Amino acid sequence: MGDLSESYDFQQTAASSRRLNTNHKRNIFIRIATHKITILLAFCLLFFNICVNYSLPAAFFPPRAIEKGFDETLLGFLFGAFAGIRVLCYIIVGPVVAGFGLRLSMTIGFAGSGVCVALFGLLDLGPGGTIYVIMCFINRIIEGTFYATAVLSLYGMATVIFKDHRTIALSFIQSSYHLGILLGPTIGGAIYEVTNYTTPFVVFGCLEVLVALYSYVACPRVESDKKTSCSYTPLDIIKDKIGFIALAMEFVVMMAIGFYETTFALHLERFQFGPAVVGLIFLIAPTATVCFSFVWGCLMHKVPRVNPLYVTVCGMFIVYLGMLLLGPLPSFEKEGDVTVILFGAVVFGSGVGFCGISYIESLYRVCFRRLKWEDRLENAAVYSYTLTMSDAMGLFIGPLIAGPVVDNLGFERGISTFGFILPVVAIMIIVVLFCHKGDAFKHKNVSEECELLIKEEVTADSIESLLQSRDSSVRYKA
Repeated sequence: MGDLSESYDFQQTAASSRRLNTNHKRNIFIRIATHKITILLAFCLLFFNICVNYSLPAAFFPPRAIEKGFDETLLGFLFGAFAGIRVLCYIIVGPVVAGFGLRLSMTIGFAGSGVCVALFGLLDLGPGGTIYVIMCFINRIIEGTFYATAVLSLYGMATVIFKDHRTIALSFIQSSYHLGILLGPTIGGAIYEVTNYTTPFVVFGCLEVLVALYSYVACPRVESDKKTSCSYTPLDIIKDKIGFIALAMEFVVMMAIGFYETTFALHLERFQFGPAVVGLIFLIAPTATVCFSFVWGCLMHKVPRVNPLYVTVCGMFIVYLGMLLLGPLPSFEKEGDVTVILFGAVVFGSGVGFCGISYIESLYRVCFRRLKWEDRLENAAVYSYTLTMSDAMGLFIGPLIAGPVVDNLGFERGISTFGFILPVVAIMIIVVLFCHKGDAFKHKNVSEECELLIKEEVTADSIESLLQSRDSSVRYKA
């Protein structure tokens, strides 16, 4: 009986200790959430503002640009040039941005982007023709450089600061991203109709500069370990099977977004809507995107066993269904068919919301769980610019292809033909995941590597490399 009494006392003490630890963790979570809510608000404002400025011209710039000397092919190249320079900037700036200072890089990037947006609006005051086309390309290329630096730094800081609650934080940031990139035409169209062409660019450009200065004060200083250099590159992610799948999914979805935002405004011209009404139609997709991004972010935070790869695959099918509803299904000869387009915008935005946070979480699990990267700022920067580089490449290729496709096939056939790549890639990913045994993000342990060595040829070099990997794994865990 004495032993049982001691056992009961010990269990009761352990249970009370667990309750105290739980309450302590809750109090720490409250303090952390209160302390970091200002940082998260700054990140969301920055991302929303810069994405509004990026997509601001979508509602009213294409018709004005055609009057000034553009054609649809040149217009696609202009939107694609912005994303193309981002890809080059990620490759050049990405490896060194951590050592330069993420907070300073982020502030300079956002402030410089705001200045370029304001100047882009002032170009309309000049003459049209070739000079106007060249000045627009120069402005967008410089803006793309600042944009890439800002977004790269922001993702790196968010990965480090919100490490323990990254899915929730990234869901807010990703919602701000999609809300800004798809809400910009709505705000821009409304201001353009009330005032003039230049006012939306000047207002939001100056606002972005002010938000950038606010973020410099609100965000903490994130230091890098200058004694150690990062030994990882984006090629390490691309060489991994699951990493390549995550990047391919992001690339394809961003291509669809680039096609949509470049051509959809011109497609609505046949209904003779005003800029404000076109902007309201553009509001439908981001509303659905924000809702589903936040829902899936919270779900993956509470149920981490949910595989984000399968969520992204479902989202890709939904995006393609939305593109079909926007394109070939309406006959465009009856007024009621506008309802089908509006429903297609809802479906399209829902699919983007499914994919947004899912492929970000997939790539994070590939880097820091499957590939066992150390939790350091330099590695977070590599993850960040790999993610944003795939994002930019999709937004570069999408508008680049959109112009010639719409010129030759029209919007109705073009969007269904272009979007067919989504289900094709999704089916290929399903086949690969079905053939892959076990957890896709599970890192191979030593016993699995030993089995591979036994099945294959055991050499002195292979045994030595196995021992070195085991020793490094033990040191990392310690």
